[in-house]
Amino acid sequence: MMNSMVNNALTKREIVVTNPSINRPILYIHDLCTAIYEIIKHELNYTFDTFSKFNSYGIYNLDSFNSTVLDIANGICNYMNYIDTMTNNSLNKDHIQILNPIK
Repeated sequence: MMNSMVNNALTKREIVVTNPSINRPILYIHDLCTAIYEIIKHELNYTFDTFSKFNSYGIYNLDSFNSTVLDIANGICNYMNYIDTMTNNSLNKDHIQILNPIK
């Protein structure tokens, strides 16, 4: 989602946001790598049984932060020096375009 927003900002000079109030979890690659490292380190140090098999497994729900789609789009605009002028499409109230990049 974020990659698409940045690409659209660079190529189309706009970011189109659909469902701006929906929350999305975002996971940074560094946080993912740190979590994998810690899980593997824990499993290797503490969970081998006598048959050399893991005796514990886990399901992990990871995120670095949660934010609304509109907040993420506004953050990208601020980072890229866009003026966050928003226009609502009359056909769909959840469709917002963020326009007017600073040149």
